[in-house]
This record gives sequence, structure tokens and C-alpha cells, in this order.
Amino acid sequence: MASNKRPKTSLNPIAASATSTCYQTPSSLSAEMVANNDDLLTEILVRLPINYVLAFKSLSKHWLSLISNPHFCRRSTALYNPSCGLFLLRPSISTNPNPVFDYLSLNQSSNLSNKHLMISLSFLTDPMGIKILQSCNGLLLCSTSGGPEARKKYYVYNPTTKHYTILPQLPVSGYAYRSTVMGLSLAFDPSKSLPYKVVCVKSRNSEQTQLEFEIYSSEMGAWRLSTSKSFLSPISTYNIDFNGGVFWNGAIHWISTREAAGALYFNLEEERFSEMPLPPLPEDWKDWNESQFGYFGESGDHLHVIGMYNPPSKCFNVYEMKRDYSG
Repeated sequence: MASNKRPKTSLNPIAASATSTCYQTPSSLSAEMVANNDDLLTEILVRLPINYVLAFKSLSKHWLSLISNPHFCRRSTALYNPSCGLFLLRPSISTNPNPVFDYLSLNQSSNLSNKHLMISLSFLTDPMGIKILQSCNGLLLCSTSGGPEARKKYYVYNPTTKHYTILPQLPVSGYAYRSTVMGLSLAFDPSKSLPYKVVCVKSRNSEQTQLEFEIYSSEMGAWRLSTSKSFLSPISTYNIDFNGGVFWNGAIHWISTREAAGALYFNLEEERFSEMPLPPLPEDWKDWNESQFGYFGESGDHLHVIGMYNPPSKCFNVYEMKRDYSG
């Protein structure tokens, strides 16, 4: 005897007419539900590798708006550590004034195809050429390669998105003296705030002991003078390179690696300028000098100095600064 039961099916009717019935599979229905749910879509996208996320920005205006949202950027940063890698300058083989860098990824989770990338600073045409002053959490602080200081231009460039900002011209001092630009440094921590800051150090006297700080904020789009208009440096600044300081612990740090070695830092939140202690000297060293500073920088949210023993020795000491700057 024939059964009156209808055979089971995995299809769900979504529309019916007198002549036909349309069905949608559960998988396509689920995909549509995800695509129409921004919260669920965000949960998926923030867990994908950055190269996939960037590719998805071109799928639609909706996806572009979702991925470009500051909330999405904060979620993505909070879930995963920022990219870790090295920029290696390629030897110049032409008259091109814009250098080319190899980016070597050190992230173990990176796809093999993304472990080596070539990055060029040809994001715009500058007759003087462009050089990198500093890298900070995925952003590059760049400047004109040569020419007089008054004609230099400064840029903040994101090599991942290819977006860049030309910083406004540094303001002319209103004082009777003519201040000298000592250098610029970038401060960017996407886990706390998406806007970045650039700090310009200026000298107010020929001895370079009286300093002032001009601060640019991407949120405001303008320079302003620090609330404390000038600071007296506790150490000699002649041998300190104020270009490309190291941003860590909410402050920018500089170090002198030559005679009368010393270190300074500028806390951005408090706008406070202080001396920072150097690592203790090993017993068989007389003093710090340029050849013994192998590295000064931030790694894994720690501030490090590497002290090198004299060649041909391959020994070195790695020192880590305490967060309260006590040693």
C-alpha cells in the first residue's frame, strides 16, 4: 500500500506559487543570516588574517563601512597581537629617490605567502625623496630625505592600507628667538586609542638644554605647544638623536650612545619631561660608548637596551626597563 507521507527533504520553502515552489538550503539561509547581522559578521571578521580582511573591503560598500569602523579596529587589536616584523632597506640600484624595503614577518601564525613583502615609499612624489624616521605599531613616520629643514615635509603612512597623511607645517615660534627643530617622533597605540600623535622637539637656546615640545594629534589635525612651554634638560642633548624616539609605556624615549651617555623620556599624558636611568655597567666596562649600544627599542611591550661586548666577542647583555623607571 502506498504511503501518504511526503519524503523528508533538507530544503525549506521560501516562496510558493500555483505553478512552482522555491527552496533554499540551510547553508545558504545561514550565510544570508550572517551577512545581515553586523554583530555576528564582526565576530567572524576580527578573527581572520589581515590580508583577507583587506580583500573583503572591496566586496561591497557595506563591508567597507563595517571594516573601516573604529569599533572594528579596536576589536581586532584587542583580540590579537599587532603584526611583528622587520623593515630591511634594499640597496639602491637606480636613481629613484624613494627607497624600497623588504618586510619580513616574524608572526608564527602568518601565512607563508605573507612572510615576505616588498614595500616602496612611492605613495606620493617628493622630488627630495622620502625616508623612514620611525615605525610604531604598524604606522610609519616619514620625512623628506634631504634639503633644508624649513622645506622638509613629514608624513604618517600606513603600509597596510596605503593611506597617508601629510603633516601640517610646523608653527613658527612667536618668541623673539628662533627655535631649532631637533627631531620628530610618532606615538601610536591602537589598543588604547586610534588617533596617533607626533611630537616635535625644539631647542630654544644654542646649548640645546632648553627644549619645547610641539604635539600634533591626528584627531585635531593641528599642532599645539605643550602645556609646559619649555623644559630644562637634566643632561646634555648634543649626542641625542631626537628623530624616531621609541614609544613605550605612554611616553617617547631617547638615548645618547656617545660621550656622556644618558637617556630622556617625555610622558604624553602628563606632558612631563624626565631623565631615564641607563642600565648598570658590567664589571669589566669602564663606561657606555657608541660601539657598545647594540639596540634600543620596544619589543613585546617592553623597553630594551642591548649592550654589546667589544668585537670579536659575540656576547651581549639584554636589559629591560621597569615600568616605574626605577631601573
